[in-house]
Amino acid sequence: MATVSNVNMSLPHLQTLHCDQFSQVAITFVAWHPSLTELDISIPSGLPYNLPQFPHPTLPRLPPFAQIKSFGINSVRLTTISAFIKAIQSSPSHLRIATSQASSPEDLEGFFILSRLRELHLLTGNPIRVFSTMGDSWPDLEVINLNDGYAEADPPTTTLRGLILLVNKCSLLRRAHLAINMNVLEEIEERPVPILGAKYLVLANTVVKNPRAVAFVFSLVFPKVKKVDGVDSDIWTR
Repeated sequence: MATVSNVNMSLPHLQTLHCDQFSQVAITFVAWHPSLTELDISIPSGLPYNLPQFPHPTLPRLPPFAQIKSFGINSVRLTTISAFIKAIQSSPSHLRIATSQASSPEDLEGFFILSRLRELHLLTGNPIRVFSTMGDSWPDLEVINLNDGYAEADPPTTTLRGLILLVNKCSLLRRAHLAINMNVLEEIEERPVPILGAKYLVLANTVVKNPRAVAFVFSLVFPKVKKVDGVDSDIWTR
């Protein structure tokens, strides 16, 4: 696509690009743009991109998308996105993922190789139950947003213990948008390790039937938290 390929020539200082699906030619030029650091694209299912190692003598001799720090990817299936990231061998620090088809926790495995990940925004149809593995894979995670804090199941399948498993391994975590079942308090250690970095929690689909017990656990686990947002105040029972 000549118009997109000319972006490298006419906009050499371009840093942010939000676009729909790319042709093979267009994505090749975008992949090696010298100053692009933020990219939002749609990936069609069943259309693998073939990115040559060094496509053109005028382009930098770097891996594709090496400059991209913030990557937004939209596709029907989560597996399509993980296959794309694996194919381009990119390791963005900020990743926003949106899918329209329900996925399983196993579909997330392709993202565990992104050890540099610091921010994850994931819209997917199924709840994620692999918080411990997330923590092991993304030790530098600072922000996590799953489904904007809303649950696909009622009550949410993620318990407070699941959240603790994640933050125990992500000492830099400061913001979490999650749906948590606060009424399952079993299996929480008597003295859980405090997480000092977490400052802001959004727990949109969370019903608290025993606020005193939950507040006590929060005081132990999140002693520095400044704000807990339930979005809809009427879902918090007293």
